[in-house]
Amino acid sequence: MLFGIGRARVSSMECPAPRQLSRVVYISRARTGSRRSDIASLLAQCDRNNPAEELSGLLLADPTSYLQALEGPVDAVARRMALIRTDRRHSHIAIIAEGPIPARQFGHWAMIHRDQTAMSPEAFSRHVAMDVAAVDDIALKAVFLGFARMTV
Repeated sequence: MLFGIGRARVSSMECPAPRQLSRVVYISRARTGSRRSDIASLLAQCDRNNPAEELSGLLLADPTSYLQALEGPVDAVARRMALIRTDRRHSHIAIIAEGPIPARQFGHWAMIHRDQTAMSPEAFSRHVAMDVAAVDDIALKAVFLGFARMTV
């Protein structure tokens, strides 16, 4: 089907529909003993793969757990979660929330990361509070703030 716009004619194939965005928030238990190298490799993967997949999010880690929000196109989020479910660094994955979203809450980052073991519990809590300050979704914000405050 063709649409007339002034003198130009544009095919509907040239006007792609906006991609539906999805978010998944999960918590998992850190499975392996070498967390520092696990986190470093995980973040290297995020830096390498997330921009190409249009994924963004926030990853928190404490000595025993990970909490992550992952946002992006529906198909990319589903593929990444399938990989996470088989990743040796995670066990006992529990989905907190998932589904379509109208807009990203963590769109400025390929993946921001905070590791509680790399700073004091108070500093960790302060950093997370700053990271989620602009988050509009109050329930999403509460999940991350609650996780951060559990370490104080």
